[in-house]
Amino acid sequence: RTLDLFPLTLAQVPMNLLDLRFFQPQITERILKSGVEIHVRSVFLQGALFINGSEIPPRLEFARNVLREAQAVGKKWEVSLPALSLSLALQSPHVSRVIIGVTSSEELRKILEWPIIPLDSSHFSSLFHAFEKIRQSVPPRLINPHQW
Repeated sequence: RTLDLFPLTLAQVPMNLLDLRFFQPQITERILKSGVEIHVRSVFLQGALFINGSEIPPRLEFARNVLREAQAVGKKWEVSLPALSLSLALQSPHVSRVIIGVTSSEELRKILEWPIIPLDSSHFSSLFHAFEKIRQSVPPRLINPHQW
């Protein structure tokens, strides 16, 4: 409906392992048909995907279980959540650009050194499906960092 009222050429939306709400087929089809370019942000969920399960700050206590479940899957598959989330965004066929935030040039350097996990690998497919269940239990507050 928004596309009917306001002709957009670019949309910036959140995308990460725990938040794929803008990437449901009915939404992406409509956006792409309209010629809108998609840029994604919040790939690291405002830093929440970097947090170690035992170091969850009080402001994210409400999401402790979901973050621990996500970390357990990453640990089982020996992959970091931020690297996996970035791989998902960089290889999504609907995404034109990925915007990330960093706290230092050193952090950016480290991120640029991460290996990209190929989307076509069975490894990635299995990991992605493991997160499907976790996404269903994500508290709405978690995907809206303004509510932390």
